[in-house]
Amino acid sequence: MAGESVSSYMAKVIKEIANMSMSGQEFVLENMAKKLVPISIDGSTYMIPKEVSELIEMLVADTSETVQSKKDKPHSI
Repeated sequence: MAGESVSSYMAKVIKEIANMSMSGQEFVLENMAKKLVPISIDGSTYMIPKEVSELIEMLVADTSETVQSKKDKPHSI
């Protein structure tokens, strides 16, 4: 979420929970008040600290950059 506005973050969360049951939505929103955010893994939703979510997002971005830079560099013999 680093650099992301609150409104765009909330829009992202609303989009992610839109297809959940009412109790699932309540669970996510109650936990957000506790600074926990949802993460979906293999169809299951877990609540994790916001800081952990931000770390995961940074690692994914770093990994994507690394993969892209490897594709951009020619292989040496």
